[in-house]
Amino acid sequence: MQFSSHRHGVQAPREYNLMSTYSREEILEKVFHDQDLSGRDLEGISLINAELKGARLENANLSLANLNQANLEHASLDGAHLEGAELENTNLSYAKLSHSNFSYANMNEAVLIKADLEGANLVDAVLTGADLTGANLKDANLKGANLADAKMSGVNLEGANLTDCLLNHADLTGANLLNANLQGAVLAGTNLGKAYLKGANLVGVNFELAKIDDAQWSA
Repeated sequence: MQFSSHRHGVQAPREYNLMSTYSREEILEKVFHDQDLSGRDLEGISLINAELKGARLENANLSLANLNQANLEHASLDGAHLEGAELENTNLSYAKLSHSNFSYANMNEAVLIKADLEGANLVDAVLTGADLTGANLKDANLKGANLADAKMSGVNLEGANLTDCLLNHADLTGANLLNANLQGAVLAGTNLGKAYLKGANLVGVNFELAKIDDAQWSA
């Protein structure tokens, strides 16, 4: 089955191994009974305030879904598609999100404490005020993402693409930015205390009023 998202001008045709489409009530019941929802087509579904802790949604299609204020703590969403999804104030702490697609998603003030986002696609995602404390974003693509005022202490951004990313007033205390690409990023007023930036591409970065005195630029 082909899928294509057109929100914000994005077109992303993909192939899915879909089995069925469920209502909100059916999804909540299946999550409650710990049933696997991997690979399901849930495009555009409304799951506002839904209790989805520990849900198994690997490779599921949740593009354009409304998950505002939902609880997805410890959920498994590796490889899931959430393009253009609404995830404002959503709890994704400790969730498995590797290689998932959050491009153009609204994740304003989402909670992603120690979430695993290795290799995830967050191009042009909005994460203003989000809490990513201790999260793993190794090799993630955050090009053009808005992370203003985000809490990112101890985050792993090794090899991540942060080109043209907005990180103004974000807290990157102790962050690992080894070999990260920050070209053209805005870090005005950002706290980079004890952050590790060896090998990072810093061409055109705006460091105005950033706290960089004890940042580590080499081994």
